[in-house]
Formats: sequence, C-alpha cells, structure tokens
Amino acid sequence: MIRIVAFLFLLLTDFVHAQVSGVVVDAETKLPIPFVNVWEEFGDFGTTTTELGTFELPTVKNGENVILSAVGYETEKLEIKHNDTVFLAIKPLELSEVKVGKGKGCELKLGKLKGRKVSFLQYSKDGKNGSPMIMARYFPNTCNKPIFLKKVKIKPSASENATFNLRFYSVDEDGSPKDFLYDKNIIISVGSLALNKTINLEKLRIPVPGDGIFVAIEWLIIDENKRSPKSKYNSTSFTFWEPGITAFENPDNTESWSNSGGHWSRQRNYSLAMEVEFGD
Repeated sequence: MIRIVAFLFLLLTDFVHAQVSGVVVDAETKLPIPFVNVWEEFGDFGTTTTELGTFELPTVKNGENVILSAVGYETEKLEIKHNDTVFLAIKPLELSEVKVGKGKGCELKLGKLKGRKVSFLQYSKDGKNGSPMIMARYFPNTCNKPIFLKKVKIKPSASENATFNLRFYSVDEDGSPKDFLYDKNIIISVGSLALNKTINLEKLRIPVPGDGIFVAIEWLIIDENKRSPKSKYNSTSFTFWEPGITAFENPDNTESWSNSGGHWSRQRNYSLAMEVEFGD
C-alpha cells in the first residue's frame, strides 16, 4: 500500500510540475540571444540563457507562464513546453537627442565605495535552481542639463572568469527603474577590471536624463558563475553564483531597487557600493 501511495505521489508531482527548455532567438534575424532572463511567473526560480540562447528550467508548474526579459527586446510572458523556440522582438530605444552646448562644462562624481560592507550573492539551497536578479542604484543629475555617463566603479569579489551584466535605466514616475538607456548587453569579466575596479564607458555615450539614471548590476545564472563549495560542517547542498558585489547598510535607503521575477521592488536596507562619473 505504501508503495502504491508513493507511486501515485510521484505521478501527481510529475503532472503538476514539468521541465521546460528551449532556445531564445531574435524574431527578425533568427539568431540566438544570449543572457536572457527566464523566470517562472509566480515561482522562485529562474535562469539565464547561454551564449547559444538555450535555457532549461527544471520545475515549472504545468500551465504556468514563463517571463523572458533581455536588454534591447520586448519582454514576453507565455507558456513554454519542452524544446520550444521563443522569438523576441526588438524594442526600439526611444531617447531624446542629447545636445551638449558650448557653455561651461559639468563634471560630477557621485556615490561611495565605503561603509559597513556586505557582499551580495545569488544562491540556491538545493544546489540546482537559481534566479536572475538585478540590483539598481539611482544617481541624480544635478548639472541641470543633459550629460553622459563616463565611468562606473564597483567592488566585485569573485574568481577572474566570473561575469556580470551592466544595465542602465531611466526613472519612472514612482521612482523605480523604467526604460533602458542603452540597448545592448555590457558583459563585464571580473578579471578584466583594473585594480581600481573602474569601468570606462565614455565611448558608449550613454545619456543621463535630467531626472537622473539607474545603474544596475545583473547576476547571470550561467555555469561560468556557478560555485558549489563543500563544507565539513554541513552536508546541505549549497550553490551560489558569482560575483559577490560589495554593498553597505543604508536603513534610510530610497535610492536602491531590486528585480527578481521581472518585478521591481525597493531594496530597503542596502545600497550598492558604487561610484559614477558624469560629464559632457
């Protein structure tokens, strides 16, 4: 009797949950899209597409939608079966032309790398499932005119082959991140950063709107970032995805937001330790 009940339980579990997988491609060029965020709509798990655009989610409830989000593309929400091909349409980047006048130049350096530090990591208790996450920090434009983002400085802690994505957003009416200000992935390898951890963006001419900009770090749930340390004190399976990003405690925080599962929410207690430089 016990064996029959166990067998029925396994059948029911397989019916309720299913593995979904597929490849994400550009709707126009039909080329694979790497580093797409793929989430369960109402679940805790997600993943990132590989450089070949492929993905796999091991446990998705039958009939539940999957959300797919990528820089430069329209977000899609749909039900996916096994080995599906998903087409994402390009989202036009709608930006006002930034014209720098002949008046006095404006240079700004904002943010800080100091404080009581913590290190943010993406982790999984079961050793298998992770979830892409984006943490964004707001910086105001006090130049009173259009300017450009020149440099970003952060303090990652990871092995040299770990990578992350750098994103930039405009500001919505409720103060949350809104639209992309740059429509391509900026994949940063920790090993490629200089000793001062500065990322030079001057050649990209990323505009900083009059109401400010969000600079965001995106964790990539890919094998190159996956680490599974062993502990002699605890047999529980534990996996995390690099890099660790330094942050500082900020109880009165109103500048930081996080996105997991495709939804933005305020990050109340911490701010990313980050410096930015703006200029003409």
